[in-house]
Parts: sequence; C-alpha cells; structure tokens
Amino acid sequence: MPGKPAKPNTPTRFVQAHQRLVETGLYLGDMSFQDSVRWVRNGCADRLAIKPAEPQGGAGKRLPSPPPDDSSFDLAPISAVVQIDSNDYWLTADANYRGPSEIWPDFAIIKPSCVVQMPDITPFTADWANVMDNLRWLQDAIATPKFTTKQGLFTTAGPCGPRFRLRHVLFEALDADDLAVRDGAGSGAQSDKDETNDLDPIFSIENWPTFSDAARGGLDSIRQTHQVIPIPAYDLEGKLIDPRFYHHYLEGAVVELHFNLSHWSISRQGIPGKDVYTADIVMMHVLVPPHASVTPRTPLKRKVSAYIHPDSSPTKRLKV
Repeated sequence: MPGKPAKPNTPTRFVQAHQRLVETGLYLGDMSFQDSVRWVRNGCADRLAIKPAEPQGGAGKRLPSPPPDDSSFDLAPISAVVQIDSNDYWLTADANYRGPSEIWPDFAIIKPSCVVQMPDITPFTADWANVMDNLRWLQDAIATPKFTTKQGLFTTAGPCGPRFRLRHVLFEALDADDLAVRDGAGSGAQSDKDETNDLDPIFSIENWPTFSDAARGGLDSIRQTHQVIPIPAYDLEGKLIDPRFYHHYLEGAVVELHFNLSHWSISRQGIPGKDVYTADIVMMHVLVPPHASVTPRTPLKRKVSAYIHPDSSPTKRLKV
C-alpha cells in the first residue's frame, strides 16, 4: 500500500492554498475577482454567478459579447480564508434549537450559522481589506435604488474588524420520487441523492444528533419527509466532520471557505424596503484547528462527499 504523501510545512501550505485560490478567479482577496462574477435573476431572488468568458477573435482580440442569458448559469462558489468567531457561533447539528420561535417556527427550516472574521495567518491577513471591499461591492452592485437598509451579510465589527455571517440550509424536503424510493414503491431506479449513501450512518437523518428535547422532537417530526444535508466542513485531513463535533472542530478554527451569495429585495406597503443577502456554505476546509482554550459545549438537492483532498476546491459548478 503506498504511503500517504508528505504534507507541506505550514508556511508553504498556506502559500500554495493562496495561489490556488487566486487562480480560480473567485477569491475575494484578489481585486481582479470582480471580472469573474455577475448577478443574475432567478425567480424572486438574485444569485451570484460565474461570468461567462468573453469570446476571443484572432490575435487575442475580444469579440462583441452576446446578450446575457440568465436562463442557465453557474453559481459562483466565491472564496476566502477566514477565522470562525467563537463569540457568535451557532454552527451545530441542531442550530441550538430550543423550540418554535419567530425566527424558526418549524424545525425543518433551521439554518446553522456562524460569523467569520480576519484570520491571523500570512498571507491571508493582508487580503482581508480586499475581501471586505469585494463583498461591499457585491452588495452595492445589486442593491435596490432608494432602499437604505442592507442586512443578512455583515454584522457588527469585532476586535479583528469587520465580520460577516454564513449559514447552512440543513434539511431538504423529499420530492415524490424520493418518497417512493424510501417507501419501497419505486421502480428500482435510485434517487439522484444516493451519492451520499457512502457516508457514515451518523450523517443520515435517522441518526442525526440533537442536543435538546425540542430538537429531538422536531427531528422526529420530519424524519419521513426530509433528508439532512450535512454541513460540508472538512478537517485537516480532508475528512467530513462528524456532526456531533462541529463545535469542537470549527469554533475558532481558520478555514478555507467557499460560499454562494444571494439577494432579495423586500418591500411592503407602509414599511421601508430593505435588501437582504445570504451567504450559503459550499465548503469549509480547516487550515488551522481551534486554539486549545476553545472547549466544546456538547459531548461529544445538494451532495456532500465523505473526503476531500487537502488541495481541492469546489471545481464542479452548480447548474441552475
């Protein structure tokens, strides 16, 4: 059996990760990032998408661009290297659910979240101003004229400066075909979500961990109608993190982050309009584990892989 490849030393590993991210064209720390993305309308929302390459003529001359086609596009998995802030952390297997509330009236719609801040590692610390400038540029590029309120992405600044919020949609309703397969009434064709079947049983909705009676009851109520989409967070070795230990591995960690950005323009009669933004996690890969002082509080149609190579990034584009 061949041995595992030797890991680059820490400084070299960070330099290599930085170079790889810049080469994608979707790294927020690089100001040329703005040439790689565009906003497209998708139903009631706007989605950040990869800008198609402009056609090239002879001798490298650019040809006139065709009119933009928003009927089909690739979501942009934009990236940054961030530290997960331990002071505003809800990225757990049950989002700390304690019962129905104004925010989460139904357990099926909980969205674990966290706030991220500037990492204290070279060369990514120096890029943080660009990360913030590019995120603000993205907000402003799609903001609704005369609306003065923007919410959902940026939060209050911390000791390390500006911060922004991420979320993960944890549960997905099963469609009719999935329900037929689950009930044993299908024609033998497998669900298109069966790629996750190679995961450890802990990643299934039948075994999904919860940490309160309210969350356990909520999970029981949706086991037959929903599937769980594990947080696509990977440890130093590239292994998908056990949901029982999200807090242990992620709170305070420095991670390579890839996420999708969406926008909604919301207005109601008699109420000032507002622009709402969400950043949905595509992948997190731990680069530096949490400091030893961080103590876990718990004992302990998307697809998630059980393993990633340490140098990998989300290269498969999401078609809409």
